[in-house]
Amino acid sequence: MEDNSVNENEKVKVFPNPTFDDVQLQFPSKSNEALHVAVFSVNGNTLLYKALSTKVGINLFQLDTGVLNAGVYYLQLKQGMFVFTERLIVY
Repeated sequence: MEDNSVNENEKVKVFPNPTFDDVQLQFPSKSNEALHVAVFSVNGNTLLYKALSTKVGINLFQLDTGVLNAGVYYLQLKQGMFVFTERLIVY
């Protein structure tokens, strides 16, 4: 039987970063609440947005960054009160 419980040491992972085409998001979730994923320009404009279904445990998603021009962006993940932001480099 697979154990999908979330370990307190599990972290959000974004890879590869820098990226060219797609980025993988590994997200540990303690609930089935939707995960809101947004990519912002350095000016704060929302360039990409997705609401994704999650399950309790480790979730893996692929985000297509091929529509973005080369540059520096901010990736934000939100689920309930949890907010994670990381710089994302696209080349």
